[in-house]
Amino acid sequence: MKGKLAPPPKGISQLKLIRESSWDNLIILDDCRFDFFAQMYSKYFKGKLVKAVSPATCTKGWLEACWPNKRVHDITYISASPYVTSVCLPVHV
Repeated sequence: MKGKLAPPPKGISQLKLIRESSWDNLIILDDCRFDFFAQMYSKYFKGKLVKAVSPATCTKGWLEACWPNKRVHDITYISASPYVTSVCLPVHV
């Protein structure tokens, strides 16, 4: 397969889930592998764990895809990512 791109992942759209679901608290684990998280999930959370396909491959792209040029007043975005906390991103979360 040298020189060929992998096929796009299949599954539920994370962006669609975020925009169309009714949620009070949304927890996004940036750069967290689903398979590792799935092993620990039931120890700390209740409810159904759903694997979804991200709209981007990096934090900056993810923020821009989820909230492009929109002001969102009812979301508190907390990040431990040095990139997010040290760079002015062109999104208004």
